[in-house]
Amino acid sequence: MAFTSLVGIAVKLLLGSVQPGTFENWLAAAPVVALGAPLGALAGSMIGWRPTLLLVSLLCVGQYLWTLAHERDSLTSWSLAASVLGVVMFLLVLQDLYQRGNQLARRRRPARRPS
Repeated sequence: MAFTSLVGIAVKLLLGSVQPGTFENWLAAAPVVALGAPLGALAGSMIGWRPTLLLVSLLCVGQYLWTLAHERDSLTSWSLAASVLGVVMFLLVLQDLYQRGNQLARRRRPARRPS
């Protein structure tokens, strides 16, 4: 993430279209990335992948709901329906990918010999 942000700001500087406040926002976010990523990886390795996945999923749902509440004045019924439909469609695609991955993993497991 840190490398990508540096590449992104370099490209924006080359194109000459950096908006005011970008550098200040980057300075505010840099310590979070520099410290948060390693600490998050450490925490994830300590608590396991299932609780980590549950926590990240809950955070994503919370962010989605907060965004809907924050943007409620500019949302029409069509844009709200499109948003919910988009989320449902992506969840269905991700569920399908999960099931296909499980099928592939089962096919690649070596057969166990009876003891």
